[in-house]
Amino acid sequence: MSEKINKPRQNPDVDSRLSYEEEQTQVDLLQRSGISIDWTSGTIRAKNFIGGGTGLWDVGEGTGEGPKGDDGDKGDKGDQGDQGEKGDKGDKGDTGDKGDTGDKGADGADVDSIQLDAIQAELAKQTVDISKNTSDIAANGVRDDGQDTKIGALETDNAANKTAIADNAKGVSDNESDIATLDGKVKKNETDISTNKSNITANATTIASVSTRVTSAENDIIELEEEIEALAPSFDRGHWEHDPVEGMAARAPIEGAYYLAGNATQIVQKFEETHQIYFHNVDSEEPPQTHTFDDVTEGMYIEMFEGLDSSFLLGVVETVTKGSSHTVIDVTVVKAEGGPGEEDDTVVSGASVRTGVRVKFFNLTEGEIDLDGYMKTSGGIFTGSVSYNGASTSNNHLVPKSYVDARAKELVTLHSGGNTFKFNSSSNAPNSNYFTTVSSLTSSNKEWHFRNLWDSSGSSIDCKNYNATAGTMFELWDGTSLLVKTSIRDWKTSTRGSSSMMFNCAGYKPTVYAAEYLSESKIYGVVLTNMVKK
Repeated sequence: MSEKINKPRQNPDVDSRLSYEEEQTQVDLLQRSGISIDWTSGTIRAKNFIGGGTGLWDVGEGTGEGPKGDDGDKGDKGDQGDQGEKGDKGDKGDTGDKGDTGDKGADGADVDSIQLDAIQAELAKQTVDISKNTSDIAANGVRDDGQDTKIGALETDNAANKTAIADNAKGVSDNESDIATLDGKVKKNETDISTNKSNITANATTIASVSTRVTSAENDIIELEEEIEALAPSFDRGHWEHDPVEGMAARAPIEGAYYLAGNATQIVQKFEETHQIYFHNVDSEEPPQTHTFDDVTEGMYIEMFEGLDSSFLLGVVETVTKGSSHTVIDVTVVKAEGGPGEEDDTVVSGASVRTGVRVKFFNLTEGEIDLDGYMKTSGGIFTGSVSYNGASTSNNHLVPKSYVDARAKELVTLHSGGNTFKFNSSSNAPNSNYFTTVSSLTSSNKEWHFRNLWDSSGSSIDCKNYNATAGTMFELWDGTSLLVKTSIRDWKTSTRGSSSMMFNCAGYKPTVYAAEYLSESKIYGVVLTNMVKK
């Protein structure tokens, strides 16, 4: 509040407590309200009073209340003015020196306290409103600054969005071009797929035809092998792939393979030039079989046959030289054609055909063999006698029909006879009504052990009281499914116990097999034909 002005008052008799400035403030407020006071006469004049008097400033006291006039029409609302720019805040000036305290003024004249309180209350309210307006103006300024910042950020984002939209438009155009290119490639692939399907169908027909012929050939080979085994059981068999090594025969072949050497220990590629054959002791079967060649002796025959081009070698074993990982067989070639071929992974009947040879060691008859004198299986003319009148002193000698007929009466068949007969995976000798093997997989198992079977009368017999013959065949059945059929050899007392007998397959694996694993929970059927009682 400003200091009281030490100035003489105009109406010192009204209220001695008011200063000149306070007096003028009161007068000013009353005048703004349309009221004027003649302090000398105490007359109050009001513009809105109606009463006796001769003039505006000579209005007497009203004697009554006049009628209220009609409300005037509401004026039109004026347009909102533009908000002015906020001015810069000026620097705060230095505080002036405090002035001297003025003389105490005279007491003012008494005024109407009610009217004075109302005036002061209105003044306080206006002061509060002014302060609030000032605060609102400052807040609006802050909000305006914040809005300006947001508007600037939005403008920046809008510019970035416009750039991104332009980039996307270009990307869409590029993608449409790529899609058109891919559509062309897809259509070409569809055409190629259709062509491939046709080719696959044609190939499937061809494969089926080839498979049928191969199956027929396999059956013919199996039948022929069974007949050969009955006449000349093999002493060792296997399958080896060709080792492509060249140079001098000075090292062991790779596992599962063989190679040929000539008379100067130079490796050769033709069967007819062969003098030595190098075999790795492990063949290429699945699973691989290990060979000791213990049963191969001088004078036996070796047969090597390659199925892809029917190349073969038939020779006589001269010597057998064993090494730690391979065995060398010296041979004299009797007849040969072709040589080792190259590897072939062609799939036939679901299996990969690998170039290699089937090898078999066997005995025929003593003396030399004239292959040109063999009876042809088809075509040609055969002359001369087919009867043999020599002595039969060996299991490999021919015998007359009368001998065969007489011996046939003594041949018997042993079997499981519908009895409960099971497999035991133990490595011990089998108990009665059981058999054991060295492998539970029928396609690779070569060794079988039996204790008892049944004869034609239905009686249980001990297998040790019977012998096998060159024509003995072994069959193993699972219900009506034939699992194994093969010629046998090495019928002898079991190495697992003297109460049982054992035998091996005549070949490197069973002639017929279903490639199944034997189960201890199944009941099997067993047949041993062409057995003789001791």
